[in-house]
Amino acid sequence: MVYAALSVQAAGLININLRMILRAAYLALREKQMPVIDAARADAIQVIETLQQRYTPGVKEPDSEFSKEFFKKMTAGIGLPDNFEAEYQSNLLDVKKRMFSRYENPTWFMLVSQFSERIEKALDKQAPDKKRKKILFGTLHTGRINGVAIGTKNPEYYVILLESGLFGFANLLAKGVAQAFPQGEKKSDGSFSISTKMDKVKQNIQADDDIATRLVDLVMAYIVAGDPHAARPYLPKKEYVALISIWRDAMEYFVLAHEYGHAVSGHLEASPATATSEGNEIPSSWKEEFEADYVGLVTTLNILMEDRLSPSLTYAGVEAFFLGLELIERALAVFQGREIREHGTASHPPAMMRREAMRHWLRQGLPEQESKSAIQLADIFQEVIELIWPRLEATLREGQRRGAQIHPMWTNY
Repeated sequence: MVYAALSVQAAGLININLRMILRAAYLALREKQMPVIDAARADAIQVIETLQQRYTPGVKEPDSEFSKEFFKKMTAGIGLPDNFEAEYQSNLLDVKKRMFSRYENPTWFMLVSQFSERIEKALDKQAPDKKRKKILFGTLHTGRINGVAIGTKNPEYYVILLESGLFGFANLLAKGVAQAFPQGEKKSDGSFSISTKMDKVKQNIQADDDIATRLVDLVMAYIVAGDPHAARPYLPKKEYVALISIWRDAMEYFVLAHEYGHAVSGHLEASPATATSEGNEIPSSWKEEFEADYVGLVTTLNILMEDRLSPSLTYAGVEAFFLGLELIERALAVFQGREIREHGTASHPPAMMRREAMRHWLRQGLPEQESKSAIQLADIFQEVIELIWPRLEATLREGQRRGAQIHPMWTNY
C-alpha cells in the first residue's frame, strides 16, 4: 500500500506555546462571572468531592508546594522566562476560586474548561433547540483510562469525571507516536512533510532507539508508578510540536465529548442507577457506548475542522486513544499473568469493535479519498504500537522478574 506524505504546518495551526495556552485559559476563566453556588450546584460539587475522597484516601487541596512541583514537571526543559512561574502561580490562585472541586489540579481545570466550552458550542450547532443540563467536571485516580458521565437526581447538573492521568498519558503518547514518522524537508512556507510509508516508519523506529524507549518508559511509569508524568521528561523535536498538539487534542476532545455524548443521548436520565457517595458508576450498555462514541467523533472532528485541520490528519488521534487503552491492557495482562481481554466487558465493547464502528461512520460522512487517508494513517498508528510491543513486553517481564509490581490503582482493573 502506498501512503501519500502528509504536510504539517509547523506554526499557525494551533496554539502550542505553553505561556499562551495557560494565559488564554486563565483569561477565559477570569472573564466569566463567579458562579452562583446554588443548592443544585453545591450538591453536584459534593458528589465530585465525595468520590475523590473515596477513590483517593488522604486526598487534599493542592497547595503552593503541589503547584510548584507540578509546574516543574510540566515545564521541564522548556526554558521559560524567569518571571513565568510567579505569573503562573498568581493565575492559579484566581482559577482556584472558580474550580468545582477543591481537590482539583488548577492547571487541569483551566484546560478542561477551554475544551468543554468548545464542545458545548459544537453541540449547540448540531442541535440548536435542544436544552441540556449543565455539566461539572472532576478527576478520579481510578486506574481506568477513560471518563465516566454520572447521572444523579440533581435537576440541573450532570457530573463528568476523567481518570486523573488521562491528559498526561494522551500528551506523552502523542509525543511518542508522532516522532515515529520520519520528517521530510522543510518547505518555504514553514511546513514540512512526514512520510507515511510503512517501510520508512519502520526504518525510522529502528534507527532512533529513543522512539521505542519513550513509549516503553511511558507505559512502565503509568502501570508501576501510577502516574504517566513519572516517565522521564523530554522535549520533542520542535518540528513535531504542532503535530503532537493536533493528535493530543484529538484524543482529549474525543474523551470529553464522548462523555457529553452520554448526557445528550439521554443515557443518564434513562438509567435507574445513580452515583452517590458509594461511588457506583452508571451501568451503560454497549449500544450506549457506541452512541456516545458517535457524538464524540462528530464533535471532535467538527471542532478541529474549525481550526482548519482535516479529518485525514486528526482522525488518527481519536483512534490513538483506543490504541492507548489496548497498550495498557496488554501491559497489565503481562503483569497480572492473565489473558488479554479481547471481548470487552459487561459495560464496554472491545476497543477494536469501537474503532471499526467509527471507521464505518467516517466512510459514511466523508468523501471517499478523505476517509481512506484518515483510516490509512490510523492503521500506521496501530503498526507503530505493534512494532514497539515486543520490546515493551520484554521490559515488562524483566521488571516483573526483578520484583516490580503494578501500582495499587490498577488492582481492580
